[in-house]
Amino acid sequence: MANDLEEGAPAVEEAGAAATEELPTLFRGTSTGYEGGQGALRAGVTPASTDPKVATAFATHAEQFGEGVLQIGRSGDLTGLKAEAGYLSYEAEAFVNTTPLDFAARASTTIPSSTARDILGQMGIDVPSQIALPEGLTSFLRTSPLMTADQIAEFLRRVTQ
Repeated sequence: MANDLEEGAPAVEEAGAAATEELPTLFRGTSTGYEGGQGALRAGVTPASTDPKVATAFATHAEQFGEGVLQIGRSGDLTGLKAEAGYLSYEAEAFVNTTPLDFAARASTTIPSSTARDILGQMGIDVPSQIALPEGLTSFLRTSPLMTADQIAEFLRRVTQ
C-alpha cells in the first residue's frame, strides 16, 4: 500500500525501496549536529520527508536548539540505503535506514533554514519564521498542502542556482 499523499510529493512505498532501487530526493529539517531522537536511534532510522516545505518547517522548529538547517539527500547521495513510508501522510514522511549523522554526511546540499524559507517564500509558499512548540509545527503541517512535483523541482533548481 503506497503512502496516501496528496498530489505532488513522491511517495516512498510502505514496503520500502530496496537498496538497489533509486530513492527520491529526501529532505531533513534539523539543527546542525543533532544526533537524533532516542526512538529513531533505537529503531535505526532517520525521519525525512519527500517535501522540502515540511522539512523546512522542522528546520525552523529546530532553530531553538541550534542552527536550523535543511539537508537535501538526492538519490545518488543515498545509494545503498532503504527508505519506508512513514505514518504521517501530511508530512510526506519517510524513514531512512541510517543515522541522522550519516544522512547529514551523505546529503550533498545543506542550507540554513532561513534560506529555505526565503526560497519557498519567493515561490509563494510561506513557512513561519518561528515555530516554537511541537503543536504549532503539527498545526502548520496539517493545514498546509504538500508541494507538487513541479514545485519541488523548482525548489531544487533555485537551491542550486
